[in-house]
Amino acid sequence: MQGVCQHTGQKLVGEAHIRQSIERILFTPLTSIVMRPEFGSDLIDLISAPSNDNTRIRVFVATAKALAIWEKRIELKRLDLQFSSLGVAILSLNYTNLETGQDVQQSISSGGLS
Repeated sequence: MQGVCQHTGQKLVGEAHIRQSIERILFTPLTSIVMRPEFGSDLIDLISAPSNDNTRIRVFVATAKALAIWEKRIELKRLDLQFSSLGVAILSLNYTNLETGQDVQQSISSGGLS
């Protein structure tokens, strides 16, 4: 599958397209797209919630659910959530790229992809 980079307009293929897709899915609030209100996740609402175990579990559930529905090219293996001393949330994903069989690690911060 291929697409277009949302920042440069250049063609994206393979893992680069999957990474952008994951970011787009997770940072699109549910109901924010008129013709596809079911697209996205609850992650944006949860990032500003108190940094406790309940929020951590809710982030994991929202992430896993959204990616299971919208990104069929990966199999999610592990999630981790850390908060920096400045309060920035950093979500780390480990997944298998089902197109290549490669294990991949991706970190996303509340400020975007890192």
